[in-house]
Amino acid sequence: MRLDLAALRRLLAEPPTGDTANALKAWREQERLSQTEAAIRLGVSVRTLQGWEMGRPMPYPSLLQRGVNIAARAANPYSLVQSEFPREFAQFLDFIGPSDLDAAVRRVDRKLGGLSPEARLLFGDRYFFHEQCVRFAGGSTPFQLDVSDPVAVRVASLIAGINRVRQSLGSQGAFRLRKMVIDNLRPNRDIRQIEHEIRCSTHFGRKGFKVTFADLAGLGKFDLLIETPSEVIEVECKTVTGETGSQIKAELIVSLTESFRKTVWERPPVDQSGLFTLTLKRPTADCKNLTHQLEKALQSKITRSFDAQDFSFEFVPRPQWQELLDSERSIDLTRQISLDADSGRSALCVMIAAGKIVALKVRPHKPAVLSQRLVETIKIGADQCTGEKPGVVWLHFVGLAEAEFLALAEFSKEGKGAGLNAIVAGALHPKASPTVRSHVNSVWFSADGRQINRHLAFASDLLMVPAVSSDGACYMVPNLCRFPPTANLA
Repeated sequence: MRLDLAALRRLLAEPPTGDTANALKAWREQERLSQTEAAIRLGVSVRTLQGWEMGRPMPYPSLLQRGVNIAARAANPYSLVQSEFPREFAQFLDFIGPSDLDAAVRRVDRKLGGLSPEARLLFGDRYFFHEQCVRFAGGSTPFQLDVSDPVAVRVASLIAGINRVRQSLGSQGAFRLRKMVIDNLRPNRDIRQIEHEIRCSTHFGRKGFKVTFADLAGLGKFDLLIETPSEVIEVECKTVTGETGSQIKAELIVSLTESFRKTVWERPPVDQSGLFTLTLKRPTADCKNLTHQLEKALQSKITRSFDAQDFSFEFVPRPQWQELLDSERSIDLTRQISLDADSGRSALCVMIAAGKIVALKVRPHKPAVLSQRLVETIKIGADQCTGEKPGVVWLHFVGLAEAEFLALAEFSKEGKGAGLNAIVAGALHPKASPTVRSHVNSVWFSADGRQINRHLAFASDLLMVPAVSSDGACYMVPNLCRFPPTANLA
């Protein structure tokens, strides 16, 4: 006879007997669950589960029952009470599947496990969701939400958001949502795109508008359908990262960085501090074994330059770095490297070897200008809308791209048609492209609200209009739209 989860919980809530551990193992084998998957299902740590299966006393009944006897969810669909989180997490696991989530976490762990701490930082917070789910499932207080932890609250909000979206969809839409979440949990994808879409839907929902996830419901290629009292608006959400439109992806940067660090540490190629610059000769898709070519270049007798098959390699001494290193002025050294005109934000790897400090930066075969990449992103977003209704394209900056966004926003304050205004014009103005995109009512830009709020608001007479989203400040640039003015979406 099959033992279901509810029956197992009832059994574990009673004083343990000799049969309890055997029943627990039999249930796990019956469901084909690993110990990690079973612990997630039960809302306990893996260590606790292992102890139970070995016959140790069980903390009955409070531990297991806390995830069952939870008050009904609050009426407000945009709220999340701390005590409700165990139920939310359990519903999310039931929807995605513990084995699929566990597999996604394991793949990311394998990807990051062998990297140095410095290399892992190059991914920014791309894997924040995976890492926090591990803490939720197997930490010291499994299934519990610490509201003082901003990362935990962020992940809990996304989990609750996914649950809410699922409830709004039919069976086919729910199937597409599950597939999309699992796909975006893959190591080479980014869950922050789904996070942005849910935040956008929350913004419009809180204003009292009806929100439909159009692509999941099979209504179009755009993300959200917003129904206001006077009209229907199509919204396409785009996430902008440091990789958006860039030839050099994070995986390649990490690979080259780790190769550089390992090779330089084993045998320093130079006897002085300085900067190595690797400049690609062609698109990365046409390059072969770049890490091997880099190792070969570093192992050669480098004087000033080296010419490889797919890149040129140059070393420039930085005696001022050595002076700061020798005088132990670490703060000044860090500032000097970051302000160095040649290294800048492209100095992907900085290390000390044999008493010398060396850095590596990688350049694409041609400059990647953020404004050009944003123009293309806006065009793609506009073209995903049907054109039959007014549309909005909402771009959200995450990671390294945020600093560039803030620079563009500050530039826009001058009110001379530059910065973000110029980007929108380059994407949507009739003179900029033969494709008509006059259905777009406006383009929205947002990033980390805490960072943006430290900057001055734009003057009221500029085309840039301050607005507020559920995630903080955002900025709306209107377009010459062929449809009448839309409702107040901000």
